[in-house]
Amino acid sequence: MALNILFISYPSEDGIIADSISDAVKAMPENKLEVFLDRLYIKGGQHIPDKIQNALKKTSYFVAVGTDVARRNFDWCGLELGFYEGSHPAEARLETCLYHLTIPGLFAEKVCFKAESLKLEHRGEFGDPVVAPNGSEFFSFLNGVAELNALLHPPSNPSDYWSKVKSWAEQWAGQITDAFFNALQTRIKNTWYPQARLELVIKQGEFYKADFPTIPEDAEITLSASFYNIFALAVPTPIKKLSWSSFIELVKESTGSDILAKIVSDIVVSALPAKANAKNDFVFQAPNGMFYRVLLVMHSVYGNKRRDLVIYMVETREKVKGGEGKTTILVAGIVLGSKYRSIFLEKNAKYARDHLSALSVDDLAVQLSEMLYDIDSINADAASDGLADYSGLQDLLGSTERVKRIFKKYWDVYPPMKNAVVQFVSVPCPANQQNFLLAYDDFLAGIRVNNTEFLRLCLDAYQKFL
Repeated sequence: MALNILFISYPSEDGIIADSISDAVKAMPENKLEVFLDRLYIKGGQHIPDKIQNALKKTSYFVAVGTDVARRNFDWCGLELGFYEGSHPAEARLETCLYHLTIPGLFAEKVCFKAESLKLEHRGEFGDPVVAPNGSEFFSFLNGVAELNALLHPPSNPSDYWSKVKSWAEQWAGQITDAFFNALQTRIKNTWYPQARLELVIKQGEFYKADFPTIPEDAEITLSASFYNIFALAVPTPIKKLSWSSFIELVKESTGSDILAKIVSDIVVSALPAKANAKNDFVFQAPNGMFYRVLLVMHSVYGNKRRDLVIYMVETREKVKGGEGKTTILVAGIVLGSKYRSIFLEKNAKYARDHLSALSVDDLAVQLSEMLYDIDSINADAASDGLADYSGLQDLLGSTERVKRIFKKYWDVYPPMKNAVVQFVSVPCPANQQNFLLAYDDFLAGIRVNNTEFLRLCLDAYQKFL
């Protein structure tokens, strides 16, 4: 049986893309391949019609179009692919998918080709960077089709054939990309996100492999209008992407701390590379006074290791509280100070200086990673208890130089200690161990007096309400 068909499987709304691929093959220099476009649809429980079965038996190249592959209408592709694979031995099969977001699960182990931006206007659908048509993945796909055509039907003049193929592939790579773009642009986009939505694009997709992983500063953040609203911020027109570092500054300016950024980072890191136990257990009080659960709802990875993640902030039941809002804030401050005291300053504290200095280099690296996680958890708990914005606590304690000095002191001694931890965990060695211990001594000396003073101020202020 002559295998001479290029079979295109596609959902109904992608007909413009399938037509473009078909037109490209027909326009190929010295083309001898037949193109089969599936324009039939299958209903649940039906068998593949005879016409499609016969075409699949003669198929040499199975090409799928994969947009919106989570939809039920992509199931039809699975049936066709299964019949094709059952009709041909593994070594004789040639299968691929042209896609624009993530490779469909059906084609996860196959070579697939991604739609890329060939023009500035394409970036809204395909992102950056803008590439030349002859450097695009669709150009590579078309060259592969030309190689199959030459293999099945050797050209009379190979040199002339491949010279013409180059310009043909470049032209049609652009036209197929335009078809993808037009199909997506004209599609009804009726998805509504009432939740505050944060979209995170990380091009350095393997950042989590570092000894002490953090989201790269150049990661791109897009915030929904509802996100700006719950943070009492004006919605920019148009909404633009932010870098991760700019997002941290935005959070600090609107809440008084970077706790939300740490929560997002912790959730993302805990989910990578493909873990099912992303923490997703943080509750955050936003500046609008409402409580939100921070949830990772989507994680996509591309062949070039880029990762796209979507975080929702879903309004949830606020923690049990009553009475004066002032007492809630003061209690949160007392709990915050007490937790710091319990892990750093009290007898038998988890991170007592004597305990840490007695550990081996490797054991200390593990312990310090846990220490930074504990600090973030304490701060996240404080945020969910009512301390998302520290300015409220400062106002209650009094806008005096003494109060300002207490808050400033912590940020004088904590960053150098944290940097020393990161350096040591990244390169565990005696020299970095000694640098950490020196920074840790300064940290303990700074918070010992500071913590006592902070707790006394909170307790005195709370006493006034009793």
